[in-house]
Amino acid sequence: MDTIFIDEGFGSLDTENGAGTLDQVIQVLAALTEGSRAVGLISHVGLVQEAIPQGFYVRSTPSGSRVEERRGLG
Repeated sequence: MDTIFIDEGFGSLDTENGAGTLDQVIQVLAALTEGSRAVGLISHVGLVQEAIPQGFYVRSTPSGSRVEERRGLG
């Protein structure tokens, strides 16, 4: 499989001292993107958004939704 899209439920995963379940999930997702694989991820969890270097936000406004590019630090 070259592409996977995940609508996550990561908010319930533990984040204990950089060794929690959420950190393990982030590592697995990073490994999946090696080579030519793509992973699409919907997340409302700040730690997940920080860990994923590229993406976009969908903002809801009274006049409709808009997409904003989100750029990582890397």
